Amino acid sequence: MPLQVCQVEGRRGWRWGQQGKCYVGSGAKAKAKRQGQAIETSVHNVHTPRHNPLRSDPTRTATLRRKFEEDLRRRFKRISHAVRLLVEVEDAFGLRTPRPLRRFIGNQQTVNTRWQFRTTPQQVQAFQLWLRGRLDTELLDSTTVSEDRYWQAYVNEGYEKGAGRAFDDVRKPALATGKGQLDFYRGAKREFLRSAFARPETVEKAKLLAGRVFTELEGVSGDMATRMSRTLTDGLVQGQNPVTISRTLRTDLQLGAVRAERIARTEIVRAHAEGQLDALEQLEVEQIGVMVEWDTAGDSRVCPLCRPLDGMVLKTKESHGMIPRHPNCRCAFLPANVGEPPKEQIRGKRKVEGAIGKSLRAEIPKSQKRSLETQKLLSRWAGARQKIAKKRSKPLIE
Repeated sequence: MPLQVCQVEGRRGWRWGQQGKCYVGSGAKAKAKRQGQAIETSVHNVHTPRHNPLRSDPTRTATLRRKFEEDLRRRFKRISHAVRLLVEVEDAFGLRTPRPLRRFIGNQQTVNTRWQFRTTPQQVQAFQLWLRGRLDTELLDSTTVSEDRYWQAYVNEGYEKGAGRAFDDVRKPALATGKGQLDFYRGAKREFLRSAFARPETVEKAKLLAGRVFTELEGVSGDMATRMSRTLTDGLVQGQNPVTISRTLRTDLQLGAVRAERIARTEIVRAHAEGQLDALEQLEVEQIGVMVEWDTAGDSRVCPLCRPLDGMVLKTKESHGMIPRHPNCRCAFLPANVGEPPKEQIRGKRKVEGAIGKSLRAEIPKSQKRSLETQKLLSRWAGARQKIAKKRSKPLIE
């Protein structure tokens, strides 16, 4: 440790290394340590490359995912506020003694007797109906036409970003040809996206992806309703006060919100990946031997499931459903065979299957002894059952 004793005008002090400033008096040692930390940080910043946000987010959908999460957060916040008003403020179950809470509506003072004179099972049933209505309105957006529900817009944008990303990756050499050509390139991209989204198969794919989000959120809604009904029943049986019951119910809501936000992040990445693959197929890149390469974020947060797949080269038809590899996955596809060196890529049927096998083995809990074949049957990942073709395209430029 370079913390050293030093002297200034006969007074004993501390400094960091031979060249550090000598601190004396109260807190001298702490000041010298802080100086050392600053020196080490500056040295680290000089020798460490700067963080590349595009590398940490290969899909480049971080802003879209954040918007989706914030939208869900606002919706859960409104449900939580409604629960508090119902249980704690209005005292709908009549739990306060000796008299129910009074409230003001306009200039009239009324007594809330919503459910207080019902039996406990009837109160729970009434709450379930009320909660289902709130969840259907806020989370499932049941009052809106299905094609205009809020998650549909996020899925469509994620899909479009993936299609646009594929167009950029395939046509990116045109960006270096000058301003006039750049304007033409942008017009060609807009026209490609417009024509792509006019195709019936594209519209159907977007609906399927949005339907998946609805199914996942419906599962969250059902699980929350069951959990909150159980919480309410326990609270009423135990004679808890409305404040305690309200807080516990809102905690259950928070757990559902965390799960819903995870779904938002995961499904945006799924839509982006499918948009990429569909666009590459429409651009007919496989006819010239172009395939897709699995691209991870390449940072310390890359998980053991995705790490073996980094650089794996697949046919576009083999790639559907492969990304996301797991919830909160950040991976994306890149066009392969377009001039990049194939040395660090995973090519060939045997190597690709080996990479998939490593990823599947990483799924097996350490406490269990399970064969790879068994894990393939148990895994929910589409790649576990994907057939890899023996005939593979070779790199166009090596």
